Amino acid sequence: MLKHQNIFEYYLFTGRQCYRVAFKIALCVSNMRLQRVQQCVLNGDLSIDGGDVPSMKGASGRNAIGWMKNYFKLNCEVMPTSGRLHLSDNYTRREVYDAYRSDMLKSSDKYVTYSQFTRLWSTRFSNVVIPQKVRMGYCSICANLKSSTKGAKTTKEKDINKSVLQDHREVQALREKKRRTLERSR
Repeated sequence: MLKHQNIFEYYLFTGRQCYRVAFKIALCVSNMRLQRVQQCVLNGDLSIDGGDVPSMKGASGRNAIGWMKNYFKLNCEVMPTSGRLHLSDNYTRREVYDAYRSDMLKSSDKYVTYSQFTRLWSTRFSNVVIPQKVRMGYCSICANLKSSTKGAKTTKEKDINKSVLQDHREVQALREKKRRTLERSR
């Protein structure tokens, strides 16, 4: 474990304080690698305590992680019971990646590929989910027909209400199909 005090005067190795030379010898670390790690720690690009999480090497990976942190901070809602972050169900992972890519192109920075982006999302931001689209309410016609079917006294009334409900559902399905084709054609 690496720890710094002021300008990296000492390091912690297996819980014991040691100087730079001893740390280098114990872990077979070169001066160049040690300086890079120190600089990353000082810049906040490297988190020492998260050793089990794979990291992206290079500036493009760090840019992607930073962009995702900011994006999720602005666009996610925290679920109080689970602690998960919910991104709006209007988004897909591909749309989030496209927004990231366009931001990187505007600033003429290098960007990671879609597969690297999704891997980062699942490893670093596993608490961020896009909930499935859920209908918030029921159609009032469907609700009325269901209740009248349950309240019907004869089998003829039940059959009539069921057939009307079935016809209504078919009309609703056709409307939904038409709406989807119009959205796709835009």
